[in-house]
Amino acid sequence: MGTGGKDMDRVREAMLLRRAETAIGANRFDDALRDFATLQKMSPQSQRIALGTGMAQVGKGDVQAAIATFNQILARAPNAAVAYYGRAMAYRAAGKLDDSLKDLDRAIALDPRNPQYPQVRAQIAAARKK
Repeated sequence: MGTGGKDMDRVREAMLLRRAETAIGANRFDDALRDFATLQKMSPQSQRIALGTGMAQVGKGDVQAAIATFNQILARAPNAAVAYYGRAMAYRAAGKLDDSLKDLDRAIALDPRNPQYPQVRAQIAAARKK
């Protein structure tokens, strides 16, 4: 097949990834999960694809699957701040606010320059006090 075929595979993978990530933003979680499943077959070790899968699962409300997905990522990459953030969102959706805050604290410690982590943490902490 030569390099032309590999180049086409990379282009197809990039297009699918963009479509899957866009689907999450549009709340089309089933579409995103379908594309991420295809991408997973193409690149089974991709952390980005696994993270997208987990976030789509959170969005769909399948929090147990999302927690399992983020646990798998963290088993391979224990310092992945974004995986702690993702799992925090799954815990938040499951109503486990203490676990969510703990994971956000870990994400903040690993990536202190990401402004989203402390902002979300403050929102969850405020909601917990109500």
